[in-house]
Order: sequence, then C-alpha cells, then structure tokens
Amino acid sequence: MKKIKAAIIAILTLPTFLLAELAQDEVKMLAQQYAEACMNKDFKVWQSMYYKPSETSEVRFKNALQGAGSGVMTQVAEPKNIRIKKVDGRNVYLQIQSQNGHRDDGWLQLLPDGKVKYDPIICPHPIIQVFDNYAFARMYSDDSGQRVDELRKMCIAHLLETGIPTFGLKIDSPNHAQFKALDDIEEWLDENGDKWDVSEPHVFCPKEQFRDCLKKL
Repeated sequence: MKKIKAAIIAILTLPTFLLAELAQDEVKMLAQQYAEACMNKDFKVWQSMYYKPSETSEVRFKNALQGAGSGVMTQVAEPKNIRIKKVDGRNVYLQIQSQNGHRDDGWLQLLPDGKVKYDPIICPHPIIQVFDNYAFARMYSDDSGQRVDELRKMCIAHLLETGIPTFGLKIDSPNHAQFKALDDIEEWLDENGDKWDVSEPHVFCPKEQFRDCLKKL
C-alpha cells in the first residue's frame, strides 16, 4: 500500500509537460496565437508562450523579426502573414510571408503543456542552426577574399555555440584541420542529428525538416 501511495504522489508531482497532451485543435489555436504575436510584434504575448520566458528578451525578439537573428539563414523580416500549412502532433509547419513578398517556411514546436520551445523566427531548433551555418563554414577561403573568410569564421563561431559535438573545430585552426572537423560533424549529423536536443525537455527536429536539411548538405 505504501508503495502504491508513493507512486500516486510521484505521478501527481510530475512536471505539467509530462502529464498533459494537446489535441490538434489546441495546437492550431496556439500556432495561430504565435503567428499573431509575431505579425503584431507583441513581445509580451510571445514571451508568455515561450517555455523559458526569463531567458529571452524584447531586443532578441525584435531583432529576429527584422531579420537579424542568429546564424546566416535568410530570415523573413517584417512578417506580413503566417499560414499554418500542416499540424503533425505538436509540430506545426508554417509558411511565412514578409512585407516585401519574400516567403520562407519552418516549424513551430510545442511542448505537451503548450509552451513554445522552438520556432522558425526567434528561437530555431539548434540542429537547424547547425545546418544553416554548416554550408558556409565549409566554403574555401584561400581564393575568395577576406569577406568570405570572415563569414566562415562567423559561421564556425555559431556552430561552436550550438552545443553539438564539434570534434576540435576552432576558429583559428588551419583550413585542413577545420575541414576535418567539419567532416566529422557531418557524419555525426547524419547519424545523430534527428534525435538530439541541447536541453530538456527534449524536442527533436521534425523528421521532414531533418530529411530536407540532409539533402542540402
């Protein structure tokens, strides 16, 4: 009896994200709320949806909406419209149109309690950030001039910040050492990227998005 009571107490004291589950209509409603917060540049609403509100800032929010987020991915500045294209569990595939007509897409990823962990504009999945920077980090800079060399260094710095294994990659290493480490990173991505996250509760990159990123390597 004592063991049964202990088990019940343990279940009741579990974090909300381990107990709750969202229906598809709830996921769509939250995705629409997220879209409106971004289109209206409403930081307070977006912050209330984020799973760690104390770890974000209005400056980061506004910079991302202006296309100045981290990494080198072409980000949609000044989103005019955000459409929900598909709901896959707690992952929502979005199409984002900017004020200038440019379109991009990405995934909003929710926790079981409805909080946002990753989204395509402000806080993209770290694996997506890896893919976004990887191709530029691989560019040869010997014959490309200082600008490309600086871009490579910036992208390598972003890779080092993602938290993935980087196999000795350093900004100031010789090119041959950098490319060896990048080869190892590519192999790791292929084998482990679809089941990796930098923090708990773990949310993995959507399978469809991960496959598309691998194809582009």
